[in-house]
Amino acid sequence: MNTEITSTALGIILSGLLAMALIYLVTAFMPKIAAAVDRLLGREKKETPPIKAEEYEVCDIYEGEKQSDKPDN
Repeated sequence: MNTEITSTALGIILSGLLAMALIYLVTAFMPKIAAAVDRLLGREKKETPPIKAEEYEVCDIYEGEKQSDKPDN
């Protein structure tokens, strides 16, 4: 019985392990990579200011009409 591991089989195993390690590293550091790319390209996080209660309207899903959120007095 020949239990030797040939150099070809060893190369295949090592390349598979290397591929799995690279895939893990890329997926683990993807948010940091994306943030670095955004910084390099000059894009910044822009937070939208909250809409004031006086400026938005509530849409009735059953009637499809826009109605004011304020009570009619």
